Amino acid sequence: MKDETILIIDDAPCNYYNDGKKGNGESIAIDVLGADELKHDIEEWYEKNGVGSGSPVYYFKDYKTITIESCFFKMTPYTKIVDINGRSLSTNYLDRNSRVSLVVRAVPYDNEFGKGVTHSVELVMILNPKENKTNEYLKMVKNKRVKTKKVPAPTSNSDDKTELSPLPKVETDNDFNSDEIPF
Repeated sequence: MKDETILIIDDAPCNYYNDGKKGNGESIAIDVLGADELKHDIEEWYEKNGVGSGSPVYYFKDYKTITIESCFFKMTPYTKIVDINGRSLSTNYLDRNSRVSLVVRAVPYDNEFGKGVTHSVELVMILNPKENKTNEYLKMVKNKRVKTKKVPAPTSNSDDKTELSPLPKVETDNDFNSDEIPF
C-alpha cells in the first residue's frame, strides 16, 4: 500500500541549496519550469496532506539570460544526503544543474506555536553531483611547482663542525610579577 504522506520526486534539476545560515532554514529548490506534470503531482500532494496553506511555495525569477521557477522543500539536520549507491555525501555536492531525487514526508505538528502539517525532506539522492575539480586543481599546482633541492637537516653525527650562534638575550622588566596577571 502506498504511503500518501510521502512524495517522491525523481531526477529533478536542483536550482538552489540554502544552508540556512541566514536564518531562514535549510532548504533545497528544484526546477519546475515547464515541468507541468511534476508541478501537478506536488500540488496534489500538498492539497491531499494539508501541508502549509495547501499549496507549494514557488519562486519565479526572470534573469537576463535565464528564467527559473523553483519549488522549495525544507530540510532538517536529519535529512540524509547520499549518492546513487547510498553513500553519504556532504551538501557541497548540491549545486545548480546537479540532478536529484527527493523523498519528502508530510509531518503533522501540534505545539505551542500552533497545529497543522508541514513537510520535511527525508532523503536527497544526488544523481550527478556538481563537478568536483579538486584533483584537477591538484594536478595544476603540481605541474606549476618549482622543483627545489632538498637540504638535509644537520644531525649530531654530522662532519660539519659549524656552531650555531646563541639566541640573543631578551631584556625584561625586573619589576614584572606573573602573580599580577588577572587570569
